[in-house]
Amino acid sequence: LSDMQGQMYTLGVSPSVSYFVANNLSMGARFNYDRTSLDVGNLGLSLGDLASINIQDYHMLKNMYSGAVAMRYYMPIANSKRIAMFGEVQLGCEIGESVAYRTVDGRNQGTFQTIYGGGINVVPGLCVFATNEVCVEVAVGVLGINYQYVKQQTNLVEESVMHQSGANFKINPLSISLGMSFYIPAVNP
Repeated sequence: LSDMQGQMYTLGVSPSVSYFVANNLSMGARFNYDRTSLDVGNLGLSLGDLASINIQDYHMLKNMYSGAVAMRYYMPIANSKRIAMFGEVQLGCEIGESVAYRTVDGRNQGTFQTIYGGGINVVPGLCVFATNEVCVEVAVGVLGINYQYVKQQTNLVEESVMHQSGANFKINPLSISLGMSFYIPAVNP
């Protein structure tokens, strides 16, 4: 790699709300927003005498919105009221848009995508209560079945469609999430 110039950022927000329907069992909903932006001014890649590639003025922007209904079961560790493991099952759907383009001779050439999808995921985790109402959580997605439909248009001329489905059963270090939850105690009449 040589002559690298560019910037990238990613932003993700995932608020959720749930209600305890029984001891240690909650039902709820989750909303996710993810935005990724990549701007490459220059990037050189050389594989010795075999090949070399130079990328200039490449831009990518992707916005994804998703929602899910979730059921979570808490399992206290050693009868503790402060530390618990949990297992969550999520049934969700997503919609998003992505654009990737290069500027060549003052004109933008690239691809626009519209993305639809859905899936079922199993997410285990650990939560630690700092107080009775505030909790810090760590979770990782390990099992999932998903489907995605992508409609793509290149240079406002060529169109294509892709269907993708799959199942996974692995720990993905990139899917580790850290969050904070606030619990509002119920008022008994």
